[in-house]
Amino acid sequence: MALDCGCTLNEEGMTIVFCRPCAMNLEQGGDDWKRARAGCLTSSRMNDALAKNRQGTGPGITRLNYQAELICERLNGIPYEGFQNIYTERGKEEEDGAVKAYDLFVSSRWDDLDVRPLGFVQHATIPNFGASPDRAVGKIGLLEVKNRKTNIHFDLLRSLKVPTGDVDQVLTELACSEWAEWCDYVSYDSRAPAGCDLFVRRFYRDDHKQRISEIEERGQEFLAEVEKQARELQERALSGFIFLDRENNGDSNLLAQLTGSVKMLDSSSVVRPIRQNRKRRQ
Repeated sequence: MALDCGCTLNEEGMTIVFCRPCAMNLEQGGDDWKRARAGCLTSSRMNDALAKNRQGTGPGITRLNYQAELICERLNGIPYEGFQNIYTERGKEEEDGAVKAYDLFVSSRWDDLDVRPLGFVQHATIPNFGASPDRAVGKIGLLEVKNRKTNIHFDLLRSLKVPTGDVDQVLTELACSEWAEWCDYVSYDSRAPAGCDLFVRRFYRDDHKQRISEIEERGQEFLAEVEKQARELQERALSGFIFLDRENNGDSNLLAQLTGSVKMLDSSSVVRPIRQNRKRRQ
């Protein structure tokens, strides 16, 4: 059932498709926010989507694994649970402190530049492509916060160079938020001494137009692959399972693409080593 706002509900009254304005008002981390992002290429995973193999000649295992996650989300309709450890948990716990430190920094330099929550921002023209900036800043700004381990934070303070993966995340957020003219990247460590706990670099859209266009182009290519593989896998799985008794019995490339390491065994190759072992014992 479609609502006047553009969202779509299922028979149980649960929103399964969020319109752009409603998605932007969702609480980050909530169940609705997770459903709105399911099956979508997001800014926090752009580095995974762009990953190449060690030779730089083709897709890397990280990219293939991410595609598999999105395919599962699309076919199951269930958000994929991401990796969690003590560092990601600490990052969540300290996000408010980082935002407060940034807010003090902003208020000491500019007037009426409010920092407010922002949900999931769907790209205006590319379906299944979106971002979740940590905050909106005023009318034309975004905020992306990283709560770092001390050694990583101090490496950034020494080099003043933002990691490439983080740069692409910030630029993806700008790509999805067409009204934003800049995004402030923040590295924060509450354990660092005063004056060294906060690092801020502002990325202006106008300075990175070419890279933003490249991200959009490569994001569309990535999503086209996900859509194609999901459609093929769904067609193959109509019987409820996939079975190959020999490696050349059908095209096994799809499964290899999904995991990056799947090997379809020839049944004869499983038997032969056993026979050889028996001969050696004689």
